[in-house]
Amino acid sequence: MRTKRLMVTSVLLFGSLWGLAELGLARLDFSVISTAPLLTAGGIFFLVLSRQVCDIPGSSLLLGTLAAGFKFLNQPFFGCQFAAVLVLAGVFELLYAGYRLSKKNGTVPNNERLGGFPVARAAAAAFLSFSAFVLFARFGLQNPFWIDCGLGKLVRFTVLEGSAAALLAVPAAWAALRLATHLLEAEKSWDTTRWLAFRLTALGSGAAGVVVALTLR
Repeated sequence: MRTKRLMVTSVLLFGSLWGLAELGLARLDFSVISTAPLLTAGGIFFLVLSRQVCDIPGSSLLLGTLAAGFKFLNQPFFGCQFAAVLVLAGVFELLYAGYRLSKKNGTVPNNERLGGFPVARAAAAAFLSFSAFVLFARFGLQNPFWIDCGLGKLVRFTVLEGSAAALLAVPAAWAALRLATHLLEAEKSWDTTRWLAFRLTALGSGAAGVVVALTLR
């Protein structure tokens, strides 16, 4: 029961924070470079953090679904942005499932606590999500932009921006692992009620931030 509560609160808290980060970072305009690599690194941070705190199969996909839902607060709504978050969470979930399988088969040392999800795998998830997104947007969503943009645009997005996302994912994943260590230590010293109250309070603060942001628009 406690594990289920921990998963629910982890998904609600980190998924909401990821969604809020998506709303905020997407509004940045660097003119020269795309914000896609930065958004991906932010997603990696919350995916690694959540999975470190509560390692339950499928939780990363749930996290991404909640975060993607915040895209509906954008006006106008862009389906590709919604899909990008889901694709990142899906790729991360698949790589993590492969990691768990290799650990079960003895490929990974038993004394390694998920290493958290090694930073190298987080970077791989960031890079692969770009390729997966282009394929999904072009052939799945049949998005005219990705159909008509030409091979050069596809290569630039998947290789250059994908590589930038992978590089940014390294410090993001490392920071998530460090923070997760402190959160897990706090969990040992707090009773379950205080721990859940802390998370729900943080979630409430995030929800209040959304209301304020929408009010000020």
